Order: sequence, then C-alpha cells, then structure tokens
Amino acid sequence: MELTTKAGPAGPQTFARRLALLAAAALVLFGFRLGSVSVFDLDEALYAGCARQMVATGDWITPRLNTRPLYAPERLTSPFYEKPIMVYWLPALSMKLFGVSETAARLPVLLASLAATLAIALLGRRWISPDAGLLAGAIYALCPMTVLDARQMTTDALLVLWFLVAMGSYRELRTGTASGPGMQVLFWSACGLAVLTKGVVGILLPALVIGVDLCAAGVRARMFSGGGRRFVLSAQLSPWKDVLSALRAIAPALGVVLLLAIALPWHILIARTSELDHDGRTFITEYFVRQHVGRFRGLDKVHNAPMLTYVVYFLLGFFPWACFVPAAFRRWREPRIVPDSGGGHADITPEALTRDTRRFLLVWFWTIVGFFTLGAAKLPTYIVPAYPAAALLVGAWMARALRSARSEAIRGQVSRASGAAAICAVLLAVAALAAPGLAPPNAPLPLAVVAVARAVTLLLAGGCSIAWITARGGRPIGAAGFLAGTLAVVVLVGVAIGYPVADAQVLGPCRQTAMAANGDAARGVPVLYVGVVPRRPSMLFYSTYSPLECNTTKALSLLERLQAKGASAADLIASADVYEAVQRELTARHPAWRTDELARRGALRGGWIEVRVTMGALLGRAKGD
Repeated sequence: MELTTKAGPAGPQTFARRLALLAAAALVLFGFRLGSVSVFDLDEALYAGCARQMVATGDWITPRLNTRPLYAPERLTSPFYEKPIMVYWLPALSMKLFGVSETAARLPVLLASLAATLAIALLGRRWISPDAGLLAGAIYALCPMTVLDARQMTTDALLVLWFLVAMGSYRELRTGTASGPGMQVLFWSACGLAVLTKGVVGILLPALVIGVDLCAAGVRARMFSGGGRRFVLSAQLSPWKDVLSALRAIAPALGVVLLLAIALPWHILIARTSELDHDGRTFITEYFVRQHVGRFRGLDKVHNAPMLTYVVYFLLGFFPWACFVPAAFRRWREPRIVPDSGGGHADITPEALTRDTRRFLLVWFWTIVGFFTLGAAKLPTYIVPAYPAAALLVGAWMARALRSARSEAIRGQVSRASGAAAICAVLLAVAALAAPGLAPPNAPLPLAVVAVARAVTLLLAGGCSIAWITARGGRPIGAAGFLAGTLAVVVLVGVAIGYPVADAQVLGPCRQTAMAANGDAARGVPVLYVGVVPRRPSMLFYSTYSPLECNTTKALSLLERLQAKGASAADLIASADVYEAVQRELTARHPAWRTDELARRGALRGGWIEVRVTMGALLGRAKGD
C-alpha cells in the first residue's frame, strides 16, 4: 500500500517535468564555461594528450604522448600504459567529431555525469519514491567531487556510470523485478566497460559488492538485549539455493563470455607490443605490476595516506550532504499516522525505503569505502563509486523528513545544517590563514587564487549558516533549498571567476611558454623541458612538437649529446628557479656557449622561462621576435 501526504503522490508527468528540470540544472552546473580553462595537470592533460595523438596519428590501440623517450630521443612519441583505453577513446572520438579543444576533450565526462545523475533519480524512484529519487539525483549532482569529475577528463565519472548501471541491473535481477537476457547483457556490458575504463577494479568492485550483498542476505544476524547486560546473537541462514538462484539470475556463464569479448581484445593487442614507455617499462610492468598491484600495496608512495583519510575525503567531497549521512544510514522508525482533531491525518511519515533496499545500499557504500581504506594508496576520487548509494540513502531520509511534520524530523534537519555550518566555519578559518597578507612569497598558489578561494569559502559558509537559521525556524524545506542553492551558486561563481584567475595565474603561463616554442621546433630546433616537477603534461597537449623531458641533472648532458649529433642550438623551457641551477652548471662547463632569454611568463616560482642555448652558429629567432 502506498502512503502519501495530503497533497498526493507525484504523477508520471510531474516526475518527468521535474526530472527534465534536474537534467537542465545539472547540464548548467557541469557545462557552464566548460572549455574556458586550459586542460588540468596532471591526469586530464595526460588523457587528453593521448587522445589528441590518437586523432593525429590514427593509432587507436596504443595511447601515446608527444614526448621523446630519453633512451631513444629519435622517437617522436612515447607509449603511455598507465590506464586502459576507454579514457582515451572517448575524448579522441569527441575531438574527431568536434575538433581538438578543451570542450571536446571534456564532453564525454560531462555526458557521463549527467547520465549518472538521471540514473540515480530513476533508480531512486523505482526503489524508494519519486521524491527520494529526485532528491538523490540533485544531491549527487551538487557534490563538489561530482562537479569536479564532470568538468575534467578523468576516469572517475565514467567508472561511476558503468558501476551504477551494473549495480542497478544486478539489483533488478536479484529482486526479480526485471529478468531476461536484456538485463543480464546490460549488467555484464557495464562491467566490461568498467574494466576498459579502470582495469581490474572495474570487475572487482561489482564482484565485491555482490558477494557481500549475497552473504548479508544469506546470513541475517540480530542482536537484542536481555536482563540488562546480557545479549543474545542469533543468526538465521537462508537456504543456499536462494544464493544460487541469485547467481543464476545474472547468468555468470554468459556474462564471462560477454565480459571477455568486451575487455579482452584491446588487452591482447596492447600486450603484444614490445615498445617501452617513456621510463623504459613494458605494458605488463607498468599496467599490471605498478598500476594495479603496486598502488594497492603502497609502492606509489605519493598517494599513500593514513587509514582514516577517507573520512576527511568523503566529508569534503560529499559536502554538505555528508552531514546527513549519520541520520540517513541508521534505521528509521516504522511509518506512523497521527490523526488531527478534525479526524484527518496531520502527520503521515512514509517508510518507502524497504529494509532490503537499505541493506543493499549500505553494503554498496561500505564495501567500496572499506576496500579502498585497506589499500595503501588513497585519493579522494577512489571512493566516488560509493557516492550514488550515499545519495540514495540521504535522498530517502530527506524526502521522509521534508514530508513529516514531526518535531524530531525538524530537529534532525537543524542538527545536520548546523554540522554543515560548523564545517564551513573551520574551512573559513583555514582560508583566513591563507590570506594574501600572510602568504609567503614562495606560496604554492598565487595570491589571486588564494583570494578567490577565500571568497568562495565565505559564500559557502554564509549559505550554510542561512540554511541552519532557516531550519531552526521550522522550515526544513527552505533549509534544504538553501543548501542546494548555495552549492549551485558556489559552482557558478567558481567557474565564472575562479577559472579565469586559475588559467591566468597557474595554467596559462606554462601553456603559453610551451606554445611559444612551436615556431622554433618547426624550424628544427630541439626543445627540452627541464625539471618540470610536478610534471606538466598540459604543456604537451598544447605543443605541436615532441620535446625531450629531463630533470635538472641530465639537462647539460642532453645538450652535449645534441651538439655531438650536429645541433647548434636548443630551446630550454623550465621554471625560473630551475633554470638558475642549470645556468650555473652550464656557465661553469661551457663558458663559450651563449644563452638568450626568449620569453618569461607568470610569477609563480619566478615564472616560466624559455631560453635559447646556442652551442654553435646562431639558429632561429632572437629575443623579441
């Protein structure tokens, strides 16, 4: 029986209109000024650079960067084996259709994030209620991490979409609400695409969630107290035939064949190549050993972090909705109806989220978070496949609270809004410590970027404080609206104001310096990127040449090798502080060589500098050309 408020349930047409509004709002958040900023370092520039090379060379099997390997400087490209092929295929196809640009490179993740938002809303409607589905979709779209993933070409938005499709189709098959080969093909196709996007994790995560879900369904444990201090733990084992029936529903025999048919061909083709990457590693060594096994075991020490790191990552990445998670994850009371004095129903609190659905969503969330918590390497984006489950649970809780007139529901909204306001106060204090007047001259960010971050944080803190005040006034719907509106305004302001500042102060100088060498490279002058740490693959994306990338200690030996092969000049591109170290050694060992500064851009670390080193007769342009 469907429990509704006095206003009645939302009909299909009403839901469709609201879903269209949600799609339009998400499209604005994800797509507003999408291409107005340069490609971001590190990951997006790597993937977009390889995609551009696919369009330029026609090689759709081996991802390549336009950088010369040091062991073979005569080669114009280096294979890049770090990720599977999907993250290169999709932007390459987009750039093939619409031209090489930042917008075309990011279009696939925008569409993936939009599709995931709508899929969450539809699953929420099917599993819980129309209101819960719409709220869950809005919550997911307004997460800071979702917006970031939708606006830069990385693997995370794609993985979330494939994983969401896999979990949705599995749940439909598991409960028997949908059956047949179509849903089975959908499940295994999503797993295959996830493997082509993220590697073994693409099938490992669905397998873990399904395994834990079947165990949780097969073994139900209840703990209840008796006699004050005593408790009894009772476990009821469901017949194993139910578990086997659930496995048969997803057709594992058919699925393995389909999974291999999707994911295996590219892996076989790429594994057959004997070409080494920029660092001299084979595909097997880089892709399987370092990226799969090594990262989980902590060999990539740059990403290693303490055990509880994901508490902070989730709190910020899912903000402010993470403040609602403690209430949304615990079991709610059964629905109750309180009659008013006129004989009507003054308070109707529907419990549309069934116990089985709640258990599945909790298993979904905690399995992913627990798995990545056990790994040594920890990045904020690793746990984003758990975000849809959290969004559905929070959406269900908010739908129930907003439709309830009970005082405890309002108190729940007040406590969650106050938590968001408190976190914003901490963020505001951190931003204040990074004020322009206190920032040192060698600060990791330009002062203009710090100022924008402070303004956006202040805006976020103000909106969350208003939401808290509104909730205290007994208007939980208004409080939820203020939270959602604040996040939307923060995103739009950040894109409209923050993007130009970041591009001018951080991304633009290195990009422009790299592009300035295009003319010299076309005339045959070798170009060296020296000591670019951290690596800036965005410079490769905007270069029409293939540079030699080296650290400071190898720069001079490379110049000597180039001279031995007949080169009379070369261009060096580096940050100003790195070049000072190179120049001292160069002057000491080769006082007859001539150096001319051709361009200097930016102020961070002294700016980016392009220098002509003449080892023989002068080639090319002089300063000011």
